Amino acid sequence: MHTNEHAHRTLPSGDWHVSDNMGAGRSLDDRTAHANKTAQLKEMKLAKAKEKKAARNLYTAADIKLLKQHSKARTPVSRISKEMKRTVGSLRQKAQKLGIGLGHQR
Repeated sequence: MHTNEHAHRTLPSGDWHVSDNMGAGRSLDDRTAHANKTAQLKEMKLAKAKEKKAARNLYTAADIKLLKQHSKARTPVSRISKEMKRTVGSLRQKAQKLGIGLGHQR
């Protein structure tokens, strides 16, 4: 078995563990700097992940009323989507939950 195969292990807490045989030629300062840099990169990745989270816009009573009007008028979903500033998928899911048809070809 190679000595460095199990050098990096993840602890149950999710933190990295570097065993003593890793970096034998490095000084303690170098290993500490490397650990700090790794921690900073991990924090940056988490911050980026949080930034990309989409905001949820709940449907108001006025939105539902407008959606029902468009359903009755058989307005194309793409036009409704642009007007209400919601995705086509979101509109279709809401219409299905309300039990109404959506789109001009139905």
